[in-house]
Amino acid sequence: MSATRPGAAYYVVAGTRGRRPVFADARSCVILIAGLGYYKQVLDFRLHAFAVLPAEMHLLVRPLSAEGDLPTILKNVKGKFAGKHNRMNGTSGPVWRRGFYDEEVRSHAAIERRIQEVHALPVREGLVRSPQDYEYSSLRWYRGEPPNYLVDTEW
Repeated sequence: MSATRPGAAYYVVAGTRGRRPVFADARSCVILIAGLGYYKQVLDFRLHAFAVLPAEMHLLVRPLSAEGDLPTILKNVKGKFAGKHNRMNGTSGPVWRRGFYDEEVRSHAAIERRIQEVHALPVREGLVRSPQDYEYSSLRWYRGEPPNYLVDTEW
């Protein structure tokens, strides 16, 4: 986990504890994505790409202020989801692995590559044949499908 520079782009991966397929359930995916939208507004960051896979989430984010650094963003998103997940399923305890992986993405070309890689993850994982077929990634926002309140497609 590196120090967060406001305005810099970061590729982030957070996994579930024991690689449990928490997000094989569509309802869990929707709740996590809604949480990203909520905290995007509260913590002032840009979300440029995401993919929610059965046991992890991949994000390309750009924090805009020191108050919304990566540890704060991930703590809030993961914590809010864990609480809702446990209440919804009558369970308790950790849902996520501790911490997260992050890598600063420094050039516009590297950012574009990362966005494509994130959108290709569901195919690589064998979940779908084409990235367009996967409902729980940001690709559909890039294609202009839903009203775009969530994904920042412009830099």
